[in-house]
Amino acid sequence: MPDDVPKGLQPVYARSRRASKNSTPRMLSHATLRLVCQGEDAEVWGGTGFLFDFAKDGNADGLAVVTNRHILEEAVRVTTRLTHVKAGTDEADYGNITSEVLADVEGAWIDHPDDDIDLAALPISECLLEARKRRLPYFVSALTPQDMLSDEELKTTDAMSEVIMVGYPDLIEDSVNNMPVFRKGICATHPHLNYDGNPDFLTDIASYPGSSGSPVFLHRSLWPLAGGKALGPYTKLLGIHHSGMEFTTSGDVDVVTPEAFVSQSKVPMHIGIAVRCEKLRELGEAIQSQFGFELAF
Repeated sequence: MPDDVPKGLQPVYARSRRASKNSTPRMLSHATLRLVCQGEDAEVWGGTGFLFDFAKDGNADGLAVVTNRHILEEAVRVTTRLTHVKAGTDEADYGNITSEVLADVEGAWIDHPDDDIDLAALPISECLLEARKRRLPYFVSALTPQDMLSDEELKTTDAMSEVIMVGYPDLIEDSVNNMPVFRKGICATHPHLNYDGNPDFLTDIASYPGSSGSPVFLHRSLWPLAGGKALGPYTKLLGIHHSGMEFTTSGDVDVVTPEAFVSQSKVPMHIGIAVRCEKLRELGEAIQSQFGFELAF
């Protein structure tokens, strides 16, 4: 596998080795999932999630889909679409896709212990193991703590740093190949500082429904090292997108009746809000308390 693939990012169906033909963008594509939720009243909505392996030594119980709590609230059924492995290879069989139920009862996920942190996790190991039993393994990847920006790296990351967000804005996808959308922007605030007193940072990326839960990666062509050396390219998980800013425009509408009507529309400001990835550790501890594995942090 090329050297630009973050350590720990590998197909979960073969954790002991890496698929040699897959670049970082392809691996991130297979770690990012389109989530479709259904409520009791048959209302349907969606968002983005990504696979994260919280466990040390690849314990399957530590594998979960990370997303925002607000996406899962009031959902009684959560589904996603997964791509199978091409028979006899370690490659994705694009177009060979199966819809899987990740949760079929309200509250089947694990919330972040802090109610102010908009994160939750859906354990997925049972789903993947059942696929293996059917001899129809899925080609998926999982991020690990090794793929997160370290505290020292965060201190040297400032506003204007380039970021990549992977997800499903307005639930847009490549439905034939089961692939997400990549978008590029910059950090709109210094990510090492708590924006407005919260462990958040702003991004200069338009936020649309469906983007919630998208992983946000710091991306640098070169990362300076001591002694005048440099490492590159460099992609690390910086945070998880959870909301966006918008403003409301309003105006009078002329009608033929005496009443006055006002037309309002909300316009995205191209400013997103993401929680720093450090909060994944606390989410992992909540998962660990239920399953008992050793955390990889």
